[in-house]
Amino acid sequence: MFCLDTSIVIDIFRGDSALKKKMMKFHQKFSITSITLCELFKGAWKSNNKEKAVQLITDFYKSVELLDFDVASANLFGLNNNILEKKGSKIPEADLMIASLAMANNKVLITRDLKHFKKITELNVEKW
Repeated sequence: MFCLDTSIVIDIFRGDSALKKKMMKFHQKFSITSITLCELFKGAWKSNNKEKAVQLITDFYKSVELLDFDVASANLFGLNNNILEKKGSKIPEADLMIASLAMANNKVLITRDLKHFKKITELNVEKW
């Protein structure tokens, strides 16, 4: 039901207890996208303790459902990009890919940053 954006996962790693408590209420497996996973590993390899950061991500992604691109999500990416381009309100492609994956898989995208995601009118998104 829920797909976690990169900002949420980072806050989980930072020990946000209120966020963890909220997640526990749902008693379900959460999802992340392969794009989110790329962003997490990108940050891990920049960190001072690379090995620990990479291991943290490796352990984490084993506990969630991983959403990867298929024809439906790729089609939504193209459609949403076109809609946003016509409105003159493009967003970073990584965010558009994350949104398209959440939409294609009928997930609610959970984020801490609505700035870009709220521009996609058909996206079911919540700020936690």
